[in-house]
Amino acid sequence: MTFGRFLVYEETIGQYIGMNDKNGNPIFEGDILWMDNFTPNVCEVRFIEGAFCLVFPEPGPAWPVDIHYIQHAEKPSATIIGNIHEDPELLEVKTDA
Repeated sequence: MTFGRFLVYEETIGQYIGMNDKNGNPIFEGDILWMDNFTPNVCEVRFIEGAFCLVFPEPGPAWPVDIHYIQHAEKPSATIIGNIHEDPELLEVKTDA
């Protein structure tokens, strides 16, 4: 067991959204998810106007998407692949220019 003091950056603390990904991992605000059967497949979990939602990078949906798509039709469809504090590059849209 470890006891002691740990440095925590307050801006990196995210709230548990009450749902788990398809591997059973708890999902927190600020997590970056891979969504099966979505295009684009990568999104961020955000708290907007009193609700958790999925936000896709452009050219994704023009509005936040309901968080319940994580368990669409009672089938888990999300996998945590990172978070906005440690892996922001995962949200960058790659284009062939």
